[in-house]
Amino acid sequence: MSSYGAFRGGNANPKWWRAGAYGKGGGDSSGSDGWGGGYDQQQAELQQQAEWQLQQQQMQSQGWTQEQQQQYMQQYSQSSGQQQSLTPTQMSLASVTPATTTEVGEFIAMHQCEGHAVAKLIALDPRFQKLVINKGPMLDARDQTAVLIKRCVEVTSMTEGDWVCPGCMDIQFAKNPQCRKCGTANPILEERRLAGEPMPIRGRKMAPNLGPVLNVMPATPEEVNNFLAMHNCEENGISYLTRLDPRLQKLVINKGSMMDARDQTAVLIKRCNEVTSLQENDWICPGCNDIQFAKNSQCRKCGVGNPILAEKIATGEPLPQRPGARQPLMEPAKNVQAATPTEVQQFIHMHQCEQHALAKLLSLDPKLQKVVINKGPMLDARDQTAVLIKRCVEVTSMKDGDWICPGCLDIQFAKNPNCRKCGTPNPVMEERLMRGEPPLPIRPGKKPPANLNPVMGLMGATPEEVNNFLSCHDIAENGVSYLLSIDPRLQKIVINKGTMTDARDPTAVLIKRCNEVTSLQDSDWICMGCFDIQFGKNLTCRKCGKANPQVEARLNAGECLIERSGRSAPFVAPVQHVAPATESDISQFLASHRCEQHAIDKLMALDPRLQSLVINKGTMTDARDQTAVLIKRCVEVTQIKEGDWVCPGCNDIQFAKNMVCRKCGQPNPTMAGGCGGCGGCGGCGSVMSQAQMAQMAQMHQMQQLQQMSGMGGMQMSQFQY
Repeated sequence: MSSYGAFRGGNANPKWWRAGAYGKGGGDSSGSDGWGGGYDQQQAELQQQAEWQLQQQQMQSQGWTQEQQQQYMQQYSQSSGQQQSLTPTQMSLASVTPATTTEVGEFIAMHQCEGHAVAKLIALDPRFQKLVINKGPMLDARDQTAVLIKRCVEVTSMTEGDWVCPGCMDIQFAKNPQCRKCGTANPILEERRLAGEPMPIRGRKMAPNLGPVLNVMPATPEEVNNFLAMHNCEENGISYLTRLDPRLQKLVINKGSMMDARDQTAVLIKRCNEVTSLQENDWICPGCNDIQFAKNSQCRKCGVGNPILAEKIATGEPLPQRPGARQPLMEPAKNVQAATPTEVQQFIHMHQCEQHALAKLLSLDPKLQKVVINKGPMLDARDQTAVLIKRCVEVTSMKDGDWICPGCLDIQFAKNPNCRKCGTPNPVMEERLMRGEPPLPIRPGKKPPANLNPVMGLMGATPEEVNNFLSCHDIAENGVSYLLSIDPRLQKIVINKGTMTDARDPTAVLIKRCNEVTSLQDSDWICMGCFDIQFGKNLTCRKCGKANPQVEARLNAGECLIERSGRSAPFVAPVQHVAPATESDISQFLASHRCEQHAIDKLMALDPRLQSLVINKGTMTDARDQTAVLIKRCVEVTQIKEGDWVCPGCNDIQFAKNMVCRKCGQPNPTMAGGCGGCGGCGGCGSVMSQAQMAQMAQMHQMQQLQQMSGMGGMQMSQFQY
């Protein structure tokens, strides 16, 4: 028998469930102090002790073991002490009669439920127990335990506004105006209507904004009932309307009848959505109670003016910003003094502008209002409204880098070095230059910033040099702004290219120069003699003949220069330790072979050290086509890549990945010196030990022995190093 088999057999004594069931002494609900009986503390303890003794006797008579009895006692006492408290909404169950211990015991005895479900029922408040019992017997249920737990969860999951039908004790949602089972009216709804309170709004939707309807007369319960009685709306629409604030209900009702609507419920819900979605500064027409956007200067239905706007026009105070509206750029106006309401009021009264233009002015920041006002009066304008709107659009359309003249408050483009009206210098440009930034900001979507690596060592042009250069030429604004927008070092290159007075179109020449300096690649270089831009492949300046400083530095270190088509820059091969071939070496090599003249010319055009590499590859007397072999050797020595190395022992060309020479086993000198491919700089910290070099040399010797002795099957993995 299981621990709770006695309760599934139907022979349980109902008195078992009396003790401690309600936390205040058990018994029925006829007492006056609390949900339980009217016993005092001492009487409750005596009765509880007696009840426990009866329970123990009953369990012993049914063959319960001591362990089973202790397990039940522990679970029962825990569930008895964990009764749930009532929420404010659940306190509305005052009309529900609490269940007695006899009713609870009989309900449990007539069903076969497991102990954890029984404990869940016992832990409930007696009024909740009554709701569970009133749902009827569970004899036909396939799983009575699951049904009991489901009922307990339902009665403890009531939320704000839910109610219990006083007729049939069925639990109803807050939105139900009447019981879905017996049709009894919602008592909570009636109480709220009589008190003039709306139904609580639940769910994820935020509470509606009541600011625009503070002056609206609320709808009475009679008006709401009459409106609903006139229409055939479903429960979801009715509950939506009844949950609204009475002032919002008034707006819904004032929209008129819905008798002609094909779906009256949908129209009602649409109206409710509109009144609960009011934004800040939206307004209600005092003439027809129609909802108006904040931007509307007058009612779109009856033409009545916006009372909020009329008040602001009279006082000159700014309109509050609408949430989510696009904010203009205020950085250019940071040093502008804000306009006072008196100044705004005087400016408005001296002109005849329509209200929508005045609303645009009042919605601006006071600093931007100051800029609009300082543009002067508009008395001579044919359409003052259009002029005012144009001014408001200008101050709200400023971009990054634009500035407001501190002298006359005129709006200037970022490219203007001086005010076009009074000549005041651009303060924003001066601030950017002092911070070491380009004079003009780079706006999104524009050309990417120029590559400054080739000009890192140059001195930047001063503002005086730039101004003098521009004053000497007649250049359009687009050319001036282009020059001012680039880095001072690039400006220096543009200026050093010389004067443009002889040019037919100086603006086009300036733009061409700016395009050149902003399109530099990493391998390009600037001639320090004439500041001409050179491609990376140029060994000398094409203008003044000055050598490439990058290549010259490596040649001075003893490296060899290789010029080859297809390379972005000349390559300097690591052949410092190779002895150059003499004329006698070349003559003897050519005399011992029969090569065509074009192959001989290719060999003679090489650097003497590269010629030495070709000769050291050995004789070509066994070759079927000696000319082809010679050309192949010349191509190989001119195709050395960055990181490849020449063996100091046998002058054989090795790949960068080879740690030892594949021919003689000599270790890679660049690895021994510090880093691969950098000519033995000794500064990378990757130094190879002498033991590793010896082991690699030993490995190479073993490879040669294998080739000589035919030990092709030996695995090199035997020689671990």
